[in-house]
Amino acid sequence: MIRAVINTPSGTLTYQFPDQASAQAWVDSKAPTGMFGKMAKTAVPDLVVSPAVPAVADVPAVVDSTGKIITPAIPGSPAIPAVIIPGSPAVTAEYTVTYTDISAQVAQQAAIKKGLSQQQVGCEIIAAIFALNEAKMVAGTLSVAQLQAMMADPTISLIRELLYAGSLTTAKAMISAYNGIFFTAADVAAILPLLANY
Repeated sequence: MIRAVINTPSGTLTYQFPDQASAQAWVDSKAPTGMFGKMAKTAVPDLVVSPAVPAVADVPAVVDSTGKIITPAIPGSPAIPAVIIPGSPAVTAEYTVTYTDISAQVAQQAAIKKGLSQQQVGCEIIAAIFALNEAKMVAGTLSVAQLQAMMADPTISLIRELLYAGSLTTAKAMISAYNGIFFTAADVAAILPLLANY
């Protein structure tokens, strides 16, 4: 991913492109329209044009050392000055373009976004486990002492941390393989569908 930052007389423009070639092609297509300001121009030197010299029919042509035919002017005719066509000075572009490869930043932002999304799912699963445990406590099948023991269990603590961190694939594998007293087969069957996409 390439970011093109164009500093113009009227402000800064920022665009993103899939690659350098696309960015360059787009800028090159827009610059001649004046979208960014005046383009740079190279200096054009003055052009000196020698006038045509009237030839004398009865005066023989002269050949110089390079083989060029020189026709002499009519004797006594006034000299005709050379014509100078003015050139133009170099012009500096009114804008600058900076290209930056932002592929790593875009990938990092995507990974962060994915992590935040998975952390949200992990929190939802923790809330679902809370609801299961709450229902057990209301039904009298889970005591406060059992709940405290479950929270102190290293495997349950690790599963909880994995869910909070958004490491859903690892949490799913640990829940599937859990063989302890705190998650019943029914609990596992209720939780795993929430992790079906991971």
